[in-house]
Amino acid sequence: MLNCYPSQTPLHDFLHPDRVVIGADDQSAAIRVAGLYLGLAAPLQVTDPASAETIKYASNAFLATKISFVNA
Repeated sequence: MLNCYPSQTPLHDFLHPDRVVIGADDQSAAIRVAGLYLGLAAPLQVTDPASAETIKYASNAFLATKISFVNA
């Protein structure tokens, strides 16, 4: 799961994430996917799919809250 928030460009956001969270039930698949992100300077977390979705929802809710307070 990679969340891209509008900052500069989608490519810049993809290459400079604040974190990478991989949700997988199969450990070998998770390791292969994690290998795709090893060149990025971001913390990498491998977890089960339900926890990965929870992290995504919490991150999006926090971002929405920050934007709401900035716009107030």
